[in-house]
Amino acid sequence: MTNRLSSRRFWLYTAAQFAGAIVGAVVLRLSLPPVFLATPFTTVGSLTAAHPVQVFLLEFVCTFVLVYTVFATAVDRKGAAMNAAPLVIGLSVCAGVFAEGPFTGGSMNPARSVGAAIAFWDFGHLLIYLFATYLGGICAGMTYDKVFLEDVQPAESGDRDEDE
Repeated sequence: MTNRLSSRRFWLYTAAQFAGAIVGAVVLRLSLPPVFLATPFTTVGSLTAAHPVQVFLLEFVCTFVLVYTVFATAVDRKGAAMNAAPLVIGLSVCAGVFAEGPFTGGSMNPARSVGAAIAFWDFGHLLIYLFATYLGGICAGMTYDKVFLEDVQPAESGDRDEDE
């Protein structure tokens, strides 16, 4: 959306995210005793079935905060966090999970939702999580890009794979 990654790098990154989420969820499922499989680790919380609009809003806001944090610390070369980017991003994930986890399951990443859904073969409510996380991420990336990075060139040619 912001043209800060080449199309090739974007699709490789996306494929790696989804493959990692699926493999991780399958390993989790295989390592759990059967008694724990009665309540699968799919993305659901106390609001999921009865209040889909609230679930959408919580997932949207927490995903927005996470992606905005990534842009502010890891993408923006003039960002204040610099070397602290991993810590700040991790704290953003923690805050999101604590804030929304009990109510929505705390996805904040479409790959996380899809990986768990495939591993536990439970696709109920998946569309809410996909729409919320994609839209939250797109809005955060576009907002940060247009407000703070508009006059900054996209990534260097080595990052953009332009010669391929």
